[in-house]
Amino acid sequence: MLTFFDSSRQSVSTSDKTMRVWEYGIPVVIKLIADAAMYSVPAVALHPGQRWFVGQSMDNRIVVYNTSERIKQRKRKQFEGHLTAGFAC
Repeated sequence: MLTFFDSSRQSVSTSDKTMRVWEYGIPVVIKLIADAAMYSVPAVALHPGQRWFVGQSMDNRIVVYNTSERIKQRKRKQFEGHLTAGFAC
């Protein structure tokens, strides 16, 4: 899954248990988001205001990251209480 943000200058890709942030024209990852306790995030979507992007985590949570200069997870803004079905882990 590939999602563009920051006026299409940056993008986030997800694969297995990692999320990678890329900058257009630079073939090197500028931010790697990985954790031993992190679950796979098969879907990512950008907020219409482009300040946040959300990811559907396979542990039945929606995780939120900001798109500012320091991309990091917003732990207070995670959503739970739904079931993920249809993806193979």
